[in-house]
Amino acid sequence: MNDHDIDIMKEETKNEEEVPITPIQIFILTYLYSEEVKETQKKEIINNILRSNKSHHSEFSHHVSISLRDISLLIPPSLLPEMRIDEGHIYNQIKILEYNHLLSTSIDNFEEKENTLFFITIDGIILIKQIFSSLSDKIHDGKQYEGDIDRLEGNREIKGWLKTLWIDLKDKTKDEIADMLIDGVKIHGPSAIVILINLLSSPTF
Repeated sequence: MNDHDIDIMKEETKNEEEVPITPIQIFILTYLYSEEVKETQKKEIINNILRSNKSHHSEFSHHVSISLRDISLLIPPSLLPEMRIDEGHIYNQIKILEYNHLLSTSIDNFEEKENTLFFITIDGIILIKQIFSSLSDKIHDGKQYEGDIDRLEGNREIKGWLKTLWIDLKDKTKDEIADMLIDGVKIHGPSAIVILINLLSSPTF
């Protein structure tokens, strides 16, 4: 067993002690979930067209996968620790998610770990839905909500979207809230994920 394997085992042992999920892990799961939703919606459109044309051909279903290299490119700097880290840090974050059955590998390339492909599992999808539906428990009133958004760093357009969203959120179920937030992630991309992570962890809620 090499030193890297030992480091991963240590991280997994910490996870068994119910270490909270990290912002990097939430980012990875949210990004993959939003991409899965996009692909599912595309497939539904294609299948509807095929059915209307009375075609029996259907596109084969594939998981949306991402490599360590792709994840490293996508993760915004604001989510990274201030200390200097290497690829091993992000790889360990991914392996903890895999250990907890939140991610799985579609192609395990041990010799070239940066090219190993990971996809979100059903457990990962459920966790992300739970995380974002919890926003409904944290909204006390419009002024409080707007104030917390104003204090966050981030894109003005995305913050404006979140403010206008409150009007709809306060009358929605948790399921609807989670879906609406993921719809926003599909539109605004990784920057929206970062703002949502910071909003959900805001101590002023």
